[in-house]
Amino acid sequence: MRKSLLFLSLLLLSGCAPSTSTSQVLSSSLVSSFQTVEDFGKKDLPMPKTTFENEEDFRYALDYLAFYGIDEKVTFEISANYAESFFNVYQEFLRVHKMTEIADIFPIDLDRSRYDTEKTIALQLFYNESFATIEPEKEENVVFVHSFDYENDLSERGDSFVDFPLKKENRGRVAVTNTQQLFYALENRYYPLCEEGSTSFLVFEEIQNVLRRIIDNGMDEREKCRQIYAYLTSEILYDSKASATSSYENTRMMAYYLEGVFLHKKAVCDGKAKAFVALCAMEGIKAKRVTDFDDDLSGHSYNYVRIDDTWYLCCTTYGATRMEREETNYVLPSYDMFLTTKETPYSWGYDSTMFPEIGDSISTVPYDYCRENGLTFDTIEELLLFLNEMEKEKDLDNIKFEFLLEKDDIQDLFPALEENFPERDYDIFSERGVQENWYSLVFYGGEI
Repeated sequence: MRKSLLFLSLLLLSGCAPSTSTSQVLSSSLVSSFQTVEDFGKKDLPMPKTTFENEEDFRYALDYLAFYGIDEKVTFEISANYAESFFNVYQEFLRVHKMTEIADIFPIDLDRSRYDTEKTIALQLFYNESFATIEPEKEENVVFVHSFDYENDLSERGDSFVDFPLKKENRGRVAVTNTQQLFYALENRYYPLCEEGSTSFLVFEEIQNVLRRIIDNGMDEREKCRQIYAYLTSEILYDSKASATSSYENTRMMAYYLEGVFLHKKAVCDGKAKAFVALCAMEGIKAKRVTDFDDDLSGHSYNYVRIDDTWYLCCTTYGATRMEREETNYVLPSYDMFLTTKETPYSWGYDSTMFPEIGDSISTVPYDYCRENGLTFDTIEELLLFLNEMEKEKDLDNIKFEFLLEKDDIQDLFPALEENFPERDYDIFSERGVQENWYSLVFYGGEI
């Protein structure tokens, strides 16, 4: 048994880059075609404006081209007011491309040969259907530890439940065939109509299966969000190999997409952030996936989520730690990145420019998980009473408890556990939470 207080080190995330294209081809040739987006016919999604009035119009047009795989040259105009707001159209294009929701994985050609005289540009997206084709590698000797309050097998809705909140209230129905389309539809509150037999169909069914299993109709927004967060931190393995691949290769890795989470239970930050959005959207919870690079050019994807009319930051990648113990890799979840602020409990270094209005409204007060859930104890005696009651209700094998200890010394917990749980193997951790006295207790056990 462990007799010392441990400090968890977070899994190295330096390679956890969003699936972003590394280059855009810039053309100086004349605009050879004056096709507008209207020439491609009416689609399920609203058609982009032919004249961009702001960066939102620009971003939406790029995502629209990506959504429908339109890889021909399409012309747009830039309004005079919008043109005055940026230094030059090339820099604005590069900036907006990085803010797109699904176009960021494709190279795009910007033809600006008529911009100076007519404020007209042409965009050509180089669509490639080979994204999300490489499966994650399987790993052995991995044990997932669950938070004690994570209900991973409620299954109260039944296998045939389909009345998800998004189905009842949405912006319309949109046909999809791939998971980038599926993600975009869900993030923007459209109900997806998945082509039967397509990858999107398989993934969408698994999204519903997960929610049928972990969500109860009687839960409020916060409870649903906590269950979704716990699923992604307690059941999904971080794909460290995929995160270390080149930016060219990572567009082909399933770990960066919904496939990684829902078909293989293994993903990097981008796949987990997209999955968080997808699950929240089905339950009527507004969430966004955002990306950024820190000062060391390490890319990362995380989430904004709105609960009870307040926007918070969530990160299910930082919310899980992999720890090697006796030749076994344990995945340990933590609520320290659940409904937090832009400061976060870590040396964060990320401040995405995506969805700036939401980013500016992120709460400056984090959700206090321990205090709000009755996990604050003055004394070790109170904590032990709680643990003994929990042992009567559930199996404690590979279960984690997070708590605040207000008065007693944490070192006194070790002999108390020896006396009360003599047959148990355990560790005590100092959590990197917002309070210095935030700790966790992990009970190990069961077959590996």
